[in-house]
Amino acid sequence: VSLPRLVAPEKLQALVASAQARGLAIGFAGSLCASDVPALLALGPDLLGFRGALCRGGRRGEPLDPVRLAGIRAAIPSGELARSRPARFMLGMGAESASRSPDHGRAEIEASGAA
Repeated sequence: VSLPRLVAPEKLQALVASAQARGLAIGFAGSLCASDVPALLALGPDLLGFRGALCRGGRRGEPLDPVRLAGIRAAIPSGELARSRPARFMLGMGAESASRSPDHGRAEIEASGAA
């Protein structure tokens, strides 16, 4: 079950506001998929994290899938990548998973627009 299905948008929005009021960056992760991106971006987080959604067959233990990676990237409007605040979208596997296979890794799409 993904984060947006576990936590109401109002609670996520309050969390974003609280963190940002304290000068903290905030991100969301937790079984996110491409269809979650628009609603989560509307809440204003600094980071969205993906893992299984980027892997072959949607399985975290599998190698990254370029088609799935492109699907997540396509769900992020180019205007989001150009925002002046330090927004970053982290895509990929954690270090513990990356060490298991050379096919695993982490890709980042940064606010500079590098895609």
